Amino acid sequence: MIGGTGAINLMVHSRGNPQDYDNWAQLGNPGWDWKTVLKYFKKSEDYRSPLEPKDAPFHGIGGPLSVQKVGWMPPVGKLAIEAGKELGLEEIDYNTDTKIGSNILQLPLRDGQRVTSADAYLMPNLRRQNLKLQINSQVIKIILNDDNVAIGVRYVHRNKVKRAFARREVIISAGGADSPKLLMLSGIGAREQLDKLGIKTSVDLPGVGQNYKDHVLLEGIHWTIHPNISSSVLSLLGPSALLRYQEKREGPMTVPPGIGASYFIKVGNPDEPTVPDIQVLLASQLVGQDYGILTLGKFKQSVSSYTVPRAN
Repeated sequence: MIGGTGAINLMVHSRGNPQDYDNWAQLGNPGWDWKTVLKYFKKSEDYRSPLEPKDAPFHGIGGPLSVQKVGWMPPVGKLAIEAGKELGLEEIDYNTDTKIGSNILQLPLRDGQRVTSADAYLMPNLRRQNLKLQINSQVIKIILNDDNVAIGVRYVHRNKVKRAFARREVIISAGGADSPKLLMLSGIGAREQLDKLGIKTSVDLPGVGQNYKDHVLLEGIHWTIHPNISSSVLSLLGPSALLRYQEKREGPMTVPPGIGASYFIKVGNPDEPTVPDIQVLLASQLVGQDYGILTLGKFKQSVSSYTVPRAN
């Protein structure tokens, strides 16, 4: 997919924790420390929401990727920010060096529309002579020379295996799962694993495909505050919302359904008091009124079975 998962996901723009970047650098990855990567975050960004003076040094203006705070929130989103303050969770910009607190989510948006990496970087440059976008193509192997330097790729296009060669370098950007898969298919990985698959080892690199981590989502805490504070799918996607979007590029159709606020909190390791380990994400949706579009549908459960008390 052109634009990657940024073309289909919930669009939450989160850089991650500065300490993680510094840890990567300390493990022997120069250039991955927070101070260095922050330069590139700022260079890539065109931040479009008002900024507090203390947060301005962490954001960029004029870059290719438009970013802004959620422009529309259901009423309960604003209440969640106030509730966080009562608990000592002051409102923060989580894309700075401050990570513990309540926050309004930031999204890659421009004029009420999603901005993907393709929108930001690829599409504006398609007229360049040194750029070619070839769709419906799947890379199946990295071509290595006798010195194990990547010089090109083999790929399938229209049911034919073809090759493309690079004058300078080959950049692999196939995501967290397919990038290591492609390396292993090319003979780069743990020899023991490659031998089992009948793949000749070019570079014995045991770390490839290991230590894969994902953020775990626990869904299941639902309650109704008031019908006018929660958001039904009809109010989010109805005619009035559509008209507002068409005329002004405003309203609920400019954001993922029902989201707006979250908390970054610390519940674990006391030795890292400034590093959050849980994010609480508020989604304002009337469960049972979304017809399986947003919540219960993916669990294939009815509202009655989903909410019934469980026996001990």
